[in-house]
Amino acid sequence: MRDDIFKRQNEEDILDLLYSQRVSYDQAEIYNRIGWGMTLLLAILAIGELFFPLWEQAFSMIEIIVALLIFTVDYKTKTLINWGAETKGLIDSILFDFPIQDKEKFIEYAIKIKNRNINDYRLQATHKGDENIRGIRDWYTEYNSDDHYKVILNCQKENIWWNVRLVNYYKNIIRILIGISVLFVFTFIFYFAIKIDLAWGLMILGSTILIRSIEQLMAVKTYTKAIDHAKAKVELIEADNNNLNMESLQSLQKNIEENRKSGFLVPSWIHYIFSKHLHKEKKEINERMAD
Repeated sequence: MRDDIFKRQNEEDILDLLYSQRVSYDQAEIYNRIGWGMTLLLAILAIGELFFPLWEQAFSMIEIIVALLIFTVDYKTKTLINWGAETKGLIDSILFDFPIQDKEKFIEYAIKIKNRNINDYRLQATHKGDENIRGIRDWYTEYNSDDHYKVILNCQKENIWWNVRLVNYYKNIIRILIGISVLFVFTFIFYFAIKIDLAWGLMILGSTILIRSIEQLMAVKTYTKAIDHAKAKVELIEADNNNLNMESLQSLQKNIEENRKSGFLVPSWIHYIFSKHLHKEKKEINERMAD
């Protein structure tokens, strides 16, 4: 039996919200990239002080301005992530018949974003996530069951499943980036130490990248811990059918939304590379797990 969730998710008001949250995350990704660019600029300015000591005071002033801009950009990134997370929470509450609070501002914003980008909206609203154009239709993979609560739980598990898979890809990439940064620093320390200024400048550059990469890895760790809490609750619910009720599902939803609001963002290009494959994989899993 086809649950109403899978019909409801493709209705216009939900598609509007789905498009809105995607735009929020895309904008957050842009600000995140700007933050990385400014971090590199900060490193380059620090190196510049070594080669142009007469301009040291000017470089220092610019560094202070750039550092403040990085703080502002990072704050904006987290604000957009939080808005996207709250929009996702509203979508889930509507689809799962959970209590809803303060939805007007998200609906109003979604309509404004749709009208501002109407052509892109129409394109995404007519395509699915496993197509060449990564659309927003069929947001949750269909799961056949006569038990509405079991369908909700499967949708929540899908949220967790996506997070785990994408974060694992990202962690591997960050580890590689950290390894390259460390190698970069030590290579110039040991093999080019004769050129002290150059070695020191390159070490600053490598260390700056390393520090931001480590910050990202720490954010991933916090994000992963939140995912683990949600996974543990899923295991508890599935251990006994008596645990599958509206109260336990709403409790699990709180863990999912805390995870979304953690401030961590998987880069959109990772999602783009792997999403088509993951959509097909999840569809196959649901077909085999259906009642």
